[in-house]
Amino acid sequence: MAIAEPIMLAILEHASDSFLNQAGEQVYTAQYAAYGSTGQLFALSEGQYPPYLNSATPYVYEYIEVPSGNPYEAVTWQGQVLNSSPENFVKIAFAFLLAIYRSSYGLLLVNNLGKLSSSDGFDEGILQNGQVFNAVSDNTNIMIMLACAYAVTTK
Repeated sequence: MAIAEPIMLAILEHASDSFLNQAGEQVYTAQYAAYGSTGQLFALSEGQYPPYLNSATPYVYEYIEVPSGNPYEAVTWQGQVLNSSPENFVKIAFAFLLAIYRSSYGLLLVNNLGKLSSSDGFDEGILQNGQVFNAVSDNTNIMIMLACAYAVTTK
């Protein structure tokens, strides 16, 4: 399994090596393949999640197993599997499009998730069931700024 955020951050911060670059490609490919087979967008990562299981700290880790391609799974920070709609994170949409892969899939993600902004910054994301999670997070907005900086400084 591979969680997108630490891999994407390493690439965006120019701290990656060939292993992390390959892992990033696998994370991207797995999510794009899931979109291709289901028609649903995937911009999975880790982050804030609408309250679940009466948790005081709603935080999840989402992934698709690489390279097996087993279905999506989310695990709470307590290690419980969450049987709910996956959240598509705005920060991953920007990292995929602006920064690293500059693909038509990344553009589709940003066109769907990039509108989740407020005067305080970008919201966390949207669940595949349509529920917008309109919480502004420093982690999300920092990663979006890193993606922009990476896009400007790389070919």
